[in-house]
Amino acid sequence: MHARVVACLDVLHNRVVKGVRFVGLRVMGGPVRTAHAHILSGVEELVALDIGATVGHPSDIMHVAHGVSVHACVPVTIGGGIRQASSVRAMMGAGADKVSVNTHLACGLCLLPKLATRHGSQCLVGCIDARMDRASMAWSAACRGGSIGLRARAQDWARAITSSGAGEVVLTSIDRDGTRTGYDVPLASCVAGRTHAPLVISGGAGGARDCLDAAGLGTPAGVLLASALHEGTVRADALRAYIRSYALNE
Repeated sequence: MHARVVACLDVLHNRVVKGVRFVGLRVMGGPVRTAHAHILSGVEELVALDIGATVGHPSDIMHVAHGVSVHACVPVTIGGGIRQASSVRAMMGAGADKVSVNTHLACGLCLLPKLATRHGSQCLVGCIDARMDRASMAWSAACRGGSIGLRARAQDWARAITSSGAGEVVLTSIDRDGTRTGYDVPLASCVAGRTHAPLVISGGAGGARDCLDAAGLGTPAGVLLASALHEGTVRADALRAYIRSYALNE
């Protein structure tokens, strides 16, 4: 399976930010300009998330969605503060190809079947933030920027949201986020074994080898990067060539 290269824009106060393990956020630039730079570098998909929406600091994500999609020749996923069907309609109307949902799912999964019926599962992305619980030695799901645990194992939460209507999962390792120490491959393997939905792996990418290790699982539909792309450590076109070269030689 070819794992597509996905760029992520975490948006706060209408600026792209990035931290380590979801804290220590640094401003990386404007959303539209950053997105355009990643498109030129060869990304195959863009994800823009309003990370302040659930904590009372929403950005103008509609403006971001429109601005990014106008310049994008690749699929665009928009998320942050999605609580009802009208929000999805608005995002799609602003140019989003897919809409991601995370925190509101903690209030109940009843939203997903409604959205899937109206818009189709292919438009719905369930975002899972997961960390290792040292007490149980299991990966647990969290929401609201990782600040609230869901009392659910990441793999069980993935199965629940895809069974309820999400057509894709973006799985982020909080423990690896921003560290550039490589993706949490055991976490990804565990979750992939519990859902048949396409899985995009996030958290920890520092270079081409990390992406290759994840792509080598044979299960991810995509590898998501943020700071490594924002800071120019790697280029998306080089990553794509590296991954495809490996696949051809298998």
